[in-house]
Amino acid sequence: MGILGTGSLGSQVARILTDKGTKKIYMYDFDRLSAENLGHHELSFNSLGLLKKQQLKLELFYRSINTSFYEKDEKSDLEVAEKSDILVVTVGNNQAFDRHAFETLKEYKKPIIWAWLSPNSILQEIVISTPQSGCLNCYYIKSKEDQELKQVHQTADKEIESYPIVNRDLCGNPHVVSQWERVVFLATQIVSILANYSKNKRFKFDYVNYYWGMDDIIPTAHVGFLDQHSSCFCRGVHHE
Repeated sequence: MGILGTGSLGSQVARILTDKGTKKIYMYDFDRLSAENLGHHELSFNSLGLLKKQQLKLELFYRSINTSFYEKDEKSDLEVAEKSDILVVTVGNNQAFDRHAFETLKEYKKPIIWAWLSPNSILQEIVISTPQSGCLNCYYIKSKEDQELKQVHQTADKEIESYPIVNRDLCGNPHVVSQWERVVFLATQIVSILANYSKNKRFKFDYVNYYWGMDDIIPTAHVGFLDQHSSCFCRGVHHE
């Protein structure tokens, strides 16, 4: 397994994969743990200011005797991709996603699971790109044209605007929605997709959106397939 981005979401994916006994995990991230990560990240305040990938490797090493961990240096994200059978990208911001999608990994021949979440985890998105599907840009276009998908995003945008952005959830207040629980939920969904692919060698869908109202305890899921868009010049093919 390869993981590009070991922030809040990536660290939880790595933890669950470790608990499941994944043989090898390659990780890449050049960022350091900040106070904004606390409460969502697998690492604690003891790792503040230190490189996430190195600290996460040490943390997970003591949890498993079956998994080998490899954390790569800056500018070695392509090496992680090449060594991995399948790649999970959780790099955390639009600029980094686009750099990986349209520069570093544009010719990549293996499956990629792209995953990100909105403020307060109100909207969580997973996109799976393969040589047989559309690319991340095809998904961007579809999210603006497909009426059902567009409605999900519009509803989520209204909910996002209604609440302040919460970056810290340190006290475990039982009267507020735990952002950590939502991040872990998305991580479990990613690992479930990986487990199903490992068993069946195919994906059941190309993308899934999870919409959470602020008071929801169960998200609403919207899944679909991702064909190559007519205005995109990626190398995907249309589904039969």
